[in-house]
Amino acid sequence: MGNHNRVGMASCRPIRLLIMQTARIFIFLTALLAVYGCVPEPLNHSSGINMDDWCLEDGDMSWSGCWREIRQIDCESGDDFEAEDKIGELRLLPNGRYSITWHPFETYTDYVGTYNINPAEGTIVFNYEDDAGIDGDGFYSFQENGDLELMDIWFGTFYKEAGSDSHKVSCGYIFRKK
Repeated sequence: MGNHNRVGMASCRPIRLLIMQTARIFIFLTALLAVYGCVPEPLNHSSGINMDDWCLEDGDMSWSGCWREIRQIDCESGDDFEAEDKIGELRLLPNGRYSITWHPFETYTDYVGTYNINPAEGTIVFNYEDDAGIDGDGFYSFQENGDLELMDIWFGTFYKEAGSDSHKVSCGYIFRKK
């Protein structure tokens, strides 16, 4: 009976060595990754979205951040009016990406794409990734109260009816920072 235990212990020795070597390698790789800044950030288990990250702003780009539609601009008269179904979020990121969402819920978006802005000329161009037919070439300016005004632009209506002339009810928007 005593011999049997010694044989069992001897056969475990290679396994114990393997486990110890694996542990040393793991510790070494973790330390190496930490030195090079590759350690993953701890998980954030809080609920919701960090709005600072979602609505990222750049102080040098006054147009960046999250905006909500407050009015639309009539094509004929140029007067602004309150639309039936407003864009709940226009997100302009400093990296030239944008998203539009009529009814924001978590990270859902209706349209995404890129935009190009020329501050010297006051022009802005929205490019939609899947050719939604939006009229995204226009002008932008800021009103005295800081609201963003987009002119000669049509994002369509809810349910992705962008670009349809029969549905085009405005030629611009007024957005307020969220």
